[in-house]
Amino acid sequence: MALRGWPARRSLANAQAQHVQHPVVLVSKHVLRSKLSSAAAKPSCKQRLQLCRSAQVNQQVNSSKASNEDEQLVRQIAALQTENARLKAELTELRQAAATAASSPAASATLAAAGAPGAAAAAAAAGAAGSVEALKAEPATAGTEVFLRQLELGVAWPTPGTKFWDLPPRATPMPVDVGAGSSSVQPKDSRSLDIVHLTAELAPIAKVGGLGDVVHGLARTCLARGHNVTVIMPFYESLPQDQIEGLGFELEVDVPKGYVWDGVMQVGSLRTAVFRGVIGGVPVILIRPSDWNACNLFRGGRIYGGSYNEMESYLYFCRSALEYLRASGQQPHILHLHEWQTSAAAMLYWEVYSQLGLYRPRVVLTIHNLDNTGECRQDEFAYTGIEGEVFATIERALDERTIGHNPERLNLMKGGMVYSNAVTTVSPSYANEVLNGGAAGWLRSTLLRPEIKSKVGPDTMPRTLQRNVGSWCMPFWHCVGHVPG
Repeated sequence: MALRGWPARRSLANAQAQHVQHPVVLVSKHVLRSKLSSAAAKPSCKQRLQLCRSAQVNQQVNSSKASNEDEQLVRQIAALQTENARLKAELTELRQAAATAASSPAASATLAAAGAPGAAAAAAAAGAAGSVEALKAEPATAGTEVFLRQLELGVAWPTPGTKFWDLPPRATPMPVDVGAGSSSVQPKDSRSLDIVHLTAELAPIAKVGGLGDVVHGLARTCLARGHNVTVIMPFYESLPQDQIEGLGFELEVDVPKGYVWDGVMQVGSLRTAVFRGVIGGVPVILIRPSDWNACNLFRGGRIYGGSYNEMESYLYFCRSALEYLRASGQQPHILHLHEWQTSAAAMLYWEVYSQLGLYRPRVVLTIHNLDNTGECRQDEFAYTGIEGEVFATIERALDERTIGHNPERLNLMKGGMVYSNAVTTVSPSYANEVLNGGAAGWLRSTLLRPEIKSKVGPDTMPRTLQRNVGSWCMPFWHCVGHVPG
């Protein structure tokens, strides 16, 4: 029995030993696998060396780029400083030369012989050029360079410690003379056109920003070039009437106008008074309601921000200006609009008045500032007497930002761009900002439409007007380029 049981006990002991050692073997394999995985995840020495070298190369490249950019900025700053110093030196020389020419006997004799309102500015420009003889050698219409020198010499530059904002911007008048029979630095154009401006501002008495200065300077320049120019603007209650030369009543006309009655927009008419006068040498037409007690349009102590609804007032102004042209039988060649306040006139002209006998005008819109483009509810546009739904399409005047909103809105500046024959900006530099920069904002998509882009800019406007007016085209950009502001 003992012999028979021994192998069994031995087998049992071996089995128990194997049973105890088996988990140990499994654990050891698991640990081995973990170590192998960790070793595989860690980069080798060679890999670590390569990574270090790559990091060093990247750092050197970035450092080189930063150094190049710094060097470029330093060069640009140095160039700007050099240019600034050069301009200051030229300005100092111009002032000294002008003072010398003005005080010399030869200059006085030249001014006396000239006898023209622009002679003083011309003599100063000639002195700045180097000698008084230059004035005798070159005519007053020598060109843009002479004109710009005269503009420069007439500027009243501010001095430290003075309230320059309360002082006139020029020590001498603008070198543009509209007097009959007098000489002018502006050449006469071969054909005289009838030009009507619509604007919310006109310097010097209805001026808030640069708009009034530009319209006044442009009108004076076109007058000097031999054109018939009239500026139509609202007759604000705040205008100093004693500064309007020859102010007088011209006529009354009934203007279609929407008004809200019991919460509903209805269309009626508003009796409108039209006055004529001269502001700063520019013939003007002033428009206001005949009975100011019946409404508050253009009332208050300020041009903007008075007691009146600006959107309603300028929509009424656009309609009343066109109604005045129709009623008076005028057919201007050019209807020149400025800013969103008058943009609705382009829309109304082509949709309404071109079919009511006002057939000859071609419309120019000048953009001065796109910060405010005239958002208008469709029901608000009915203040013109025309439903706003007529223009509520993307192709016309719908404000794309309001698609899907309740209600969707119109944008008057966009409508002006679409309906005008030509679109300009206040300066070539602003045109570049509008077309190629971010100044246009969401309206850039409208400006880039082929049918709109083809009529925007200094090179396209004369071509557009030439097709519609005749063989002659108005040099608007030349005039605007000579107007400061």
